[in-house]
Amino acid sequence: MAGLDPSRLRPLAVDHVGRGGRARRGDIAWLVGAPTASDPDAEALLAVECQSSRHSRMALRMMVYAGLLWQTWADLRPRRRGRLPLALLVVVYTGPGRWRPKTLRGLLRDAPAGLRALSPECGFVMLDARSLTAEDGRDNWLAALLRLLCCRDAARLPELSQTLFDGLRRDGLDDLARRLADLTMRMLLARFGREQEVRPGGYLDQAL
Repeated sequence: MAGLDPSRLRPLAVDHVGRGGRARRGDIAWLVGAPTASDPDAEALLAVECQSSRHSRMALRMMVYAGLLWQTWADLRPRRRGRLPLALLVVVYTGPGRWRPKTLRGLLRDAPAGLRALSPECGFVMLDARSLTAEDGRDNWLAALLRLLCCRDAARLPELSQTLFDGLRRDGLDDLARRLADLTMRMLLARFGREQEVRPGGYLDQAL
């Protein structure tokens, strides 16, 4: 995404405790550099949620995640004042057919216009992963990362992971590659299980 500095990418916790002790878990989130002319150290929250099926209240779910991420950021800096970082929310859809989820306001009941204008809104980017091709991933490491995150076929992991890390090395982002390697390996082990002897690719193994 334009304006982000991927060399300042750090993973964020995605495990949260909700109401009544119920666990809430996102897919993957980072704190990433988002420098501006007035604040070169500015950061943004970047969260990617993978969906293999439609969710009727996806907008509500993403708003909850945004709030939890902001709270996580605030907890990391308990004495820091000032504005919250921008929250960039991405939903990657891998299911069948087209899906156009409703906005948060689209989920609300009818109300007087003046009241509706006061209702909070939380937008997100909707990306159909099926539209990403091998050609996209070859020149765009973020597209390659999304294809890897959505992979459900263990046999394709070596090819997809190698494409991702080749792209990172090509852009001189070896440090980012090492951090993503650890994060990606843990995610893939959780998805496919250690018993399947997941080996995503040569560079991933070396980075770990």
